[in-house]
Amino acid sequence: HRVEVGGRFGLGASARFSPNGDGRYDQFLPRKLLREDRPFVFRVQDMDGHVVYETTRPEPWDGQLPGSLKAQQGDQFAWTAVIQGTSGPAYYSDVIQVE
Repeated sequence: HRVEVGGRFGLGASARFSPNGDGRYDQFLPRKLLREDRPFVFRVQDMDGHVVYETTRPEPWDGQLPGSLKAQQGDQFAWTAVIQGTSGPAYYSDVIQVE
């Protein structure tokens, strides 16, 4: 098994995004997951550990939170991606900040 912590570079993930509807950086998903052909799970959690987004498809997170709320500037979220490989899963994790 391979574990990468702070592995946003391995997946082509940004450290920031801004889901404000201006058409720039409004969604977040590491670029590698957009074209990944192996099974994966991508999860975003708030800093209290509550899952706010999860997908197994190449569908980016738009900053939507439970309860019809939206991520706000300055908020931070932890994300993880687990990609199933031939020799076992690869784990990636990092933090994203809303700008």
